[in-house]
Amino acid sequence: MALGVSIRRANPADAAAIAEVHVASWQAHYRGLLSDEAIARRSVAVRREQWQRCVLEPARVTLVAEDDGAVVGFASAICFDVPTDGYRAYLHTLYLAPGMTGRRLGARLLGAMARELLARGITTMALRTLRENRARSFYERLGARLDGAFGFDAGHFDDVAYGFDDVRALVALDEFREAEGDA
Repeated sequence: MALGVSIRRANPADAAAIAEVHVASWQAHYRGLLSDEAIARRSVAVRREQWQRCVLEPARVTLVAEDDGAVVGFASAICFDVPTDGYRAYLHTLYLAPGMTGRRLGARLLGAMARELLARGITTMALRTLRENRARSFYERLGARLDGAFGFDAGHFDDVAYGFDDVRALVALDEFREAEGDA
């Protein structure tokens, strides 16, 4: 369980911690799915620079999950003014520190992201994930459907696109878990 973990909006001071989680997650979860070279190119220094910029982008929502003051996960979404392939947001990242999977923290991050998107008037969200990523079943359990039409950010890896037609379902799922004391 992820009891005691809090979720909040990220700020520039979080960039180093986000980068650490990002790199550690890639190293733990993408070995064998991506080349060692592709993983090595994404160092903490590269990711820190990336996240210093990303957390300041007005069209992006970046959230961090903290446990006892340490960042243990994060998610970011890019918001579109005009729908892209039918979606108003793109879940660009959702990563958890090694050892934090299986605690419903990913679902909590998605629920919090859904609340942020709804506050902006956004109800639809797409994402891309590696074709062989075991996280596919996670997204499918939460209601995402395969969507071969979503082309944003395509072509970098062997991946597939998913869509959430109404992110309110993610909020409801997250609120149910919180009400049940199963955060």
